[in-house]
Formats: sequence, structure tokens, C-alpha cells
Amino acid sequence: MALLVSWVLLCGNTMAATNDANQTTWYLIQMNGKPVGYEQLTTSNVNGNPNLLKVFRRTELRIRRLGSDVHLQTFLWTTQTKNGELLAFDLQQIDAAGKRIERSGAQNPNKRTFEIQERIAATKSQRSVKIQPSPMSPIVELWLPAAMKLSQRHTNTRRQSFKVFFPETADTAMGTATVQPFRKIILPNGKQITGARLEYTVASHFGPPIRMVIASDHQVIHKEKSLMNRPLTWEQTSADTALKAAQSKTLDQTVQTIIPVDRLISFGKPRSTVSLKLTVNHGFLGQIPSTSFQTVTDRTSGSATIQLHPVVYPQPIPNRLSEQQPPLPATTLMPTSDPMLQRMAVQGTVGKSRPLDICLSLEKYVSSTLAFRPFSTNLLPADVVAKHKKGDCTEHAILLATLMKVRGIPARIVSGLILTAGRPGFSGHVWVEAKIQENWYPFDSMSAISSKQVRVKLADSNLNESSQNSGLSLFTPILDLAGRSSFTVKSAE
Repeated sequence: MALLVSWVLLCGNTMAATNDANQTTWYLIQMNGKPVGYEQLTTSNVNGNPNLLKVFRRTELRIRRLGSDVHLQTFLWTTQTKNGELLAFDLQQIDAAGKRIERSGAQNPNKRTFEIQERIAATKSQRSVKIQPSPMSPIVELWLPAAMKLSQRHTNTRRQSFKVFFPETADTAMGTATVQPFRKIILPNGKQITGARLEYTVASHFGPPIRMVIASDHQVIHKEKSLMNRPLTWEQTSADTALKAAQSKTLDQTVQTIIPVDRLISFGKPRSTVSLKLTVNHGFLGQIPSTSFQTVTDRTSGSATIQLHPVVYPQPIPNRLSEQQPPLPATTLMPTSDPMLQRMAVQGTVGKSRPLDICLSLEKYVSSTLAFRPFSTNLLPADVVAKHKKGDCTEHAILLATLMKVRGIPARIVSGLILTAGRPGFSGHVWVEAKIQENWYPFDSMSAISSKQVRVKLADSNLNESSQNSGLSLFTPILDLAGRSSFTVKSAE
């Protein structure tokens, strides 16, 4: 099984290195044309240095093997040079048997070793692995095309070997790359491009080569390898398409994972600013936005201070929103032209005309209309939610935002973390922001007193048709923190 995991992770990246400060790419993994998993790959420069990269790779894969379901879940963070030399890594992996492996290491240039710390099940250990010369990163697509000096000027087939370190097995192995000259290539989807075919083999580990098609800009645009006599392929796609391949109870449970906090914070009462320190235990911390009610400071690669300010709604102004204000444009998830939703928007705002009053009234209306349903990352359109009259925070947010947009008020869906009641920690949550007097204010029909809840915003989306997503990408910042982060309360009243 370790060899299967290592092979899958070696295959699982199809992005060439770029000079972008931050870049995230998603891939759909398919077997025989059917989705079996996804992969996320994020790169960023270290302290603005374009020659030093931080890389995060998440892989989720479900396949049938010997009559059983194989579920592989792996998180890998690396620090590496742009040329591909591996400097440090941090691995978290859960194999098909449910065994958890945590392994990290960093180069010791004086001893020419990787100093490795690992925990397998309940056993901890430390060891050194000799590395001479310095090995390359297992995320080969970030450096291999450039290392092979791919150019349309070359007309001959070339071969070169590289020593690669594999965190999944904690050892090094020689890999051989063979590249053919650029020529016209027809991809499986029928598209014709000018590209080069590249094969990469680590014979002692993985058997048959990985076959890639490299574009002239060094982007790997197609990749495949035979697994159990069936083709397994990686295709670049949107976050939503990728996450749909893994949408399951496991994804739902991950989003709801409790992120611990070191002490209790009172909520439901008027409060001043709460200052929290968010720290990741593995890898590096992603982007946390600053807003009118949330200030992010003291950012490092593994932590940030987040100040949460009280939500104070604006004072009414003389101009009033007309009862005839037209609905905002409809989308698949927010069909504002639906007659049932238009009736609900009117019923929920009887006698209200100011934007703030309309939003507060709709917040209470949705809260009293929907019965509870267990959490799911599956987002339903607002008309479906209204018909069934039940839902979790996602359905509440979709319906509430849609009713606001029916009344002509700009609204968007927000994902982030909310302080849980009864348990010291934060969990994934979804709510609404409405634009009132040029500012965005939070509303949450799942919360009794939404303006006094302790929340950390991570992302937002208008769920427009142009985004071509189902809303699943809202959960990716939560997934990035689940199981590897914690909060420390710096101050709270």
C-alpha cells in the first residue's frame, strides 16, 4: 500500500513552476473516465523570494482494489527551490487501513542528511537519511520540464536521471525522464496542440512510466498511468468540479472538525474586540482576509493574529428602499425570479422598507421557516430549500441571501469559522453578508443573535453563473485548516 500511495502522489501534480506569488490549481482524478478523487496544489514564494517556494498538495482518492474501497488522504507541504531541490517537508497521511502517518524533515547541509521526525500510529521516532547529492522534490511537475531544458529547437529524444526524495517512504530513489521533440499532439478530448511527450519512471518503486504532455510554456496539460490495468488520469479543473469527486460524509465531517481554542470565550452578549492567534501545526497558513469587522496582523508562515470587532449596524438614513425595487439577477442557486421565493420575500418583510430592516426581518423569517437538517456540503438551490423547508447553515445562507436579492439588496455567501456552544473551539460555518450603505454586514438565520457571534471569515462568493461552480469552493479554506490548526485567545471581554 505504501508503494501505491507514493506512486499516486508522484503522479498527482500537473502544474509547471511560475513566478506568481500565490497560485492554486485543482485537478480531477479519473479512472476509466469516471471521477475517483481530486487534488489541490498551491504554491507561493517564501518571503517574496521567487527562487524559493512553499508548496501544499492535498490528495483525496477513492478506488476499488481487490474488491474493497481504497481511500487515500494525503497532505504534503514542502519548501523547495524553484529548480526543484527539496529543503524541507511535512507529511500527513491516512492510508486505506486508516493508519495515520505524520512525518517531517529538513536538510542538514553540514551532515548531508535529512533529519526526520515521524509518528506512525502511537509510535514516535527520529532518524537521519543520507542525501548526497541533494535530492529533488517529489512534486516533479514543478521543476522537471525546466530541468529537461524543453525547447521547440530540440529535434532529438533526450534522457536524464534525477535523484528524488519521497516523504511517503522516507527515502530517495533515482528517476529517469525521457522527452521527445515538440510536435502536433491530439489530446484525449480531441484538442490538437503543439507539445512534447515526457515519460518519467522510478523503476524501483512504481513500474510503468508516467506519461505527460508538456505545452510550450512548460505546463503539464495531460498525464496518465496504468493502475491495475486501468488508466488513471489527472485533468486540470475548477475547485468545485474537483471537490464533487470526493463529496461524501468524509468531506462533511472534515468541514465540521472542531478547531480548538485554549480558553472559553463568552458570546451572545455585547463585547469589545476579541483578539485571537491562529496557528497551524503543520505546513503553512493560507490567506485570511481583513474586513470592516476583522483585522489580520502579525502574519507569519504559520500563524496570524485576528482581531474580531463588534458588529455595529448603520443608523437609518432618510432614503428608503422602494417596494418596487427589482430583484437582482437570478443564478442557478439563487433563482430570484422564482414566484415562490418572491412571495416569501414579501411575506418576510411586511411593513419594512429600509435595507437594514428588511435584512433583519428576513433573518428572523428564515430562522422560523426552516427546520434543522444535519450539515452537508451539498448546496441546494434556494427554491428547493424553500420547498422542503429544512436545512443546515448552507441552506439557511442560500435562502436568506436569495430573499435579500429578491428585495434588491446585494448579498453574498460567506464561509468561515464560528465559535461553538458547549465545546471550546471553532467549526466550519456559512452565513450571509448584505451590502448596506456601501459596507458589508453579517446576517445569520442559524444564530439567535447573529451580530454578537464570534466568527472568523475565510472566504465569500456571489455564486454567480460566471464562476461556473456549485459553491463547494467556499469550503476549501475551512478544509485547509481542519485538523492542523488551533486558536489562542490573546484578549477578550
